[in-house]
Amino acid sequence: MNMVSIRYRFYLVGLSFVILSAVTTGVPVAYANSDIEQKLSPQDEFTARILLLPQSKATLSSQLSAKLIRFPYELGEYFKKGARLADFDCDVLQQELNKANAELEIVEAKHASNKKMKEYQSISDLEIAISEAEVKKGKAEVGIVRARNRYCTIRAPYAGRIVKRHVNLSENVSNGQEVVDIISNGKPRVQMFVPSSWTAWLTDKSKFSIKIDETGKIYTAKVLRVVGQINPVSQTIEVEAVIDTKTKQLLPGMSGTAYFPEPK
Repeated sequence: MNMVSIRYRFYLVGLSFVILSAVTTGVPVAYANSDIEQKLSPQDEFTARILLLPQSKATLSSQLSAKLIRFPYELGEYFKKGARLADFDCDVLQQELNKANAELEIVEAKHASNKKMKEYQSISDLEIAISEAEVKKGKAEVGIVRARNRYCTIRAPYAGRIVKRHVNLSENVSNGQEVVDIISNGKPRVQMFVPSSWTAWLTDKSKFSIKIDETGKIYTAKVLRVVGQINPVSQTIEVEAVIDTKTKQLLPGMSGTAYFPEPK
């Protein structure tokens, strides 16, 4: 028996082993040695990556030019709705308000005197009308300065916490400059992008499970809405959902995997 015959016999034995393994395991021969062409399991077919986002977020800016004199909350600190997040030095505005109030008192006193003189027919109707208009003008000027004084404090539009400070205490801030970033205090919302084919069975209030990467815990959740437009390039659609459980462990920016039951 020559060397070629021996090699050929070893080749046949090896080929028979591969075919026997494929038949025994039920895997096609072409896939017997391939790890990348395996069929996805049903669980893999109905999973999607998710991202936790805050219910609300905002960047609050200054509405005047002044020095920042009070910044009571540190990064990550919670605050209530209406809390004073920042105070500015508004001594000049306060003096303008005092001046406007004094000028209003003068025109009001003049108008009251004119009305008394009118009883004795010693003043014309035109002068009465002018003094009345001056009172209205004075009240409007007081209202304007009071409105500007309200900008001396930045108040929280809702309960939440501080996530970024753009300025430091004692810095001069210009009108329109960003001061602080905040997020709401409620349960974070869930954002994910799923295959567009899921719209055939995915509806509002569909229930599913989420495993958060950072905590390793599993939570129940439900779909809030399927956003109305499919991305024609990726053939995906955005879905918003909410986790049923409220816990301080869940923070915006966390990610995880959503597991949907196989549709029937």
